[in-house]
Amino acid sequence: NMEITGNAEIAIDELSVDVLRFENCGKITLSGITAGHTKPAEHYECEGAVTRFNYCDNIKIEKCNLYGCGAEGICSKASTNIVVTDCKIYDCTYSGIWLTDNSDARVSKTEFFDCDLFGGFLRIDGSQITLDECNIHDMICDDQTPFIDSFISIYSPAQSYHDLVTKVTINNSTFKNNTFYEISKKDISITFNHCTFEGNNAQINPNEKIFNDCTVK
Repeated sequence: NMEITGNAEIAIDELSVDVLRFENCGKITLSGITAGHTKPAEHYECEGAVTRFNYCDNIKIEKCNLYGCGAEGICSKASTNIVVTDCKIYDCTYSGIWLTDNSDARVSKTEFFDCDLFGGFLRIDGSQITLDECNIHDMICDDQTPFIDSFISIYSPAQSYHDLVTKVTINNSTFKNNTFYEISKKDISITFNHCTFEGNNAQINPNEKIFNDCTVK
């Protein structure tokens, strides 16, 4: 039952520390803030996330700017009902959003941009995420990393890793001027509905079943 709101910036200079970290919390709202590290690293040298949620529920992030070198703009472990609206996530060095251990998130009207990533624009491990009306542009992934990455650890505390489901659904979103090796790994459930891909340096086959009424230029 806590809100952090207002036109303010929250920043730290220690790259290994999360800017905002929540453990075993519920009903948390972040609204209107800008958060990141004051001395960003150009590459994946930063271990701290901008926002981290471990074993939390009912999280709302709205109209926030989450910038690097936070390794991730949003990092979640076993956290549920994360709602992200009208935010900007940029200059991250590992992933825009990383969900693990049965986390779930819904992201809408959010812009991802200007990241040089080691772990995919999304990394979703045994979790579920839906993006609606998002703008993803000028993102660069490591040449061996899928644009949407996934990995299930056998040490997952949530439950047997065989039972964890990774599911990604992206609706009515735009991907422009991104560079990546491949769109995703074949062993995750991913669907693009009514999305537009334009000017990307990548291999995209619009005939694959994961694309539903999408435009590839």
